[in-house]
Amino acid sequence: EPDIEPIMTAVYYDQPSLFWLDGDYEYRHRDGQIVEVILHFNDLAESLEANRRQFEEAAEQILAEARSLSDPADRERLAHDLLLERVVYEENAPYNQNAYSALVRGAAVCAGYARAFQYLLLRMNIPCYYCVGTAVSYQNTPEGAVEDHAWNIIALDDEYYNVDPTWDDTLLAARGLISYGYYNETDERFLTDHTRDPKSAELPACNGQRHTYEALYGQPAELGILPALGLTDEDVIYDLDTYYSRCLQTLIETGPGQSALTVVLWGNELMDTVQAS
Repeated sequence: EPDIEPIMTAVYYDQPSLFWLDGDYEYRHRDGQIVEVILHFNDLAESLEANRRQFEEAAEQILAEARSLSDPADRERLAHDLLLERVVYEENAPYNQNAYSALVRGAAVCAGYARAFQYLLLRMNIPCYYCVGTAVSYQNTPEGAVEDHAWNIIALDDEYYNVDPTWDDTLLAARGLISYGYYNETDERFLTDHTRDPKSAELPACNGQRHTYEALYGQPAELGILPALGLTDEDVIYDLDTYYSRCLQTLIETGPGQSALTVVLWGNELMDTVQAS
């Protein structure tokens, strides 16, 4: 019996614009040859032209801004941020497995995030793969539990990186912030809590160094939230002596009474020490 699964997997994983296709299909074969493939469609196929216009218009709102930048790395960053500003994670969202749900309806799960990001980058001629596997779940599950997940692998200057737009959108969602903790990461860092499925095992290894968040912006990815908090690199404290010095400086400047100091404590050990003091 002929094996059509790799071909159909490639269609579903490499063509995010086919948002009206469901993942199920049937086929018939004769004498070892496939003679018919029967595709299954979701409800978006019923008004396909109108839905495609909506899809393209929503994508173009992001692409128009991203194309104003000349550097592919800057385009990727802006597309990432604008997509995450548009989408919320919603398990019960209609069509939440596809790019239409993310771009048009603004609600999706990981598959929708990843396919929308893939579509945007491909439109800007930045190679981008849809990658599936499992990831450690940190929300409402036993510690160490894993769940099915999807993310992206992108290429910049012939180097490959992992990007998880879903986690970048959800880790700090309660504070209304976009995270960069899973943006342009190497396999060494990423695969500590993400594991590729065999279907994605042969996608390129991600060992790029020139376009990690830290290489691009000169700071750890976790500090990418500073501008949204109204803070700068100078507000990051890495050791206890600096913390006490900053507290004293604030007290001297404000004088008697209550004083407020807003800083970022870098590292769990420093955080634990300050909280215990």
